[in-house]
Amino acid sequence: MNNATDGSSGADELDRDELRYTMLITIVSLGVLAGLFVASMIRWKNASDVADAMTVIAGVIGTLAGVHIGSRGRTRAEAERRRAEAALRDHLRAASQTIKER
Repeated sequence: MNNATDGSSGADELDRDELRYTMLITIVSLGVLAGLFVASMIRWKNASDVADAMTVIAGVIGTLAGVHIGSRGRTRAEAERRRAEAALRDHLRAASQTIKER
């Protein structure tokens, strides 16, 4: 189907924006982790101390990034549900009109 006729061009734009934000979050998170890894190697000389610090930091950053990405998915799913419900209502309304005409 053509995007202009089925109304999916807005969804395509949303997908592109969402992909950009997700990629930006990923790149920034990896950059922060790399910087903190270098800083923790300078601060602590013992490998287990560095590993302990990075475990905590990676857990926090991963959790925050996951929450953001998950909430975007939830928003998208709710929008799709609303669209499907509206399409179903339109279909049922048209079917009801057809039955009344008979």
